[in-house]
Amino acid sequence: MSRLAFGSSIFDFFPRGGLGGRRCSRDSCATKTPWAGGVFEFRISNFELPRTPYSLLPPSHDIFWPVAEGIRIEFSDVAKRFDERVVFRSVSGVADPGEVLAVTGPNGSGKSTLLTILCGLLRPTRGEVRYRSLGGGGEVARDEWKRVLGVVAPAMSLYEELDAMENLRFFERVRGLDPAEHRCRECLDQVGLDPSRRTPVGGFSTGMHQRLKIAQAMLHDPQVLFLDEPGSNLDPEGRDWLESWVRESVAGGKTVILATNDPREMEWGTRRVALAG
Repeated sequence: MSRLAFGSSIFDFFPRGGLGGRRCSRDSCATKTPWAGGVFEFRISNFELPRTPYSLLPPSHDIFWPVAEGIRIEFSDVAKRFDERVVFRSVSGVADPGEVLAVTGPNGSGKSTLLTILCGLLRPTRGEVRYRSLGGGGEVARDEWKRVLGVVAPAMSLYEELDAMENLRFFERVRGLDPAEHRCRECLDQVGLDPSRRTPVGGFSTGMHQRLKIAQAMLHDPQVLFLDEPGSNLDPEGRDWLESWVRESVAGGKTVILATNDPREMEWGTRRVALAG
């Protein structure tokens, strides 16, 4: 462990798992964040919580103050059944800005179903889901959820007769937004698809399909990301990029909810909901 004194505050750094997150009280806070090639827990004592994040070290170190704004997702006693089949009976949890909530469990345990409920595409049989703005905006209305979230999921369909640019424009218009061409190209470039932007998606490989799904999720810079098996069909280079993108999203104060059985992706989680099946 190493210690840094800053005014009346004391900063402790020591190894810990996960990609981000923090625990705060009135006069202390602990934040897990990537730093100097590893992941450390960043503890702060005797400080006043700032209104906005401040960087303490150069951006390459990804050290940041706790996020004072963003979207918190709270869900309590959520249950789902389809006819006679009970998927899960009572699931509760919270996902905060600057953290990754990992949803794990065996095949058929309901990971994708839970994410579909949390992003508002499926009603639970029982229970409540609430989005709260930590920047003073109060509760987010359900019909506004689609504007603050981005989704990557195996069940998401792309339009194979359209090219990559046309697919991105379509998804943005569904959200009620008007995408700028430069933003579409920027996202395609991030996922390595800009050279193929005018190629019909029907000619894409499965890995290129997954990259395009990620591009549409980031297009409107959402505050919440739902990632259902995001690394599926990606090559090793793509998986490395994916982890880097999730790290940047967490450091930027986004709320990330991840469904996975991949051991590498599980390590990203700062909180976990384990479904028994």
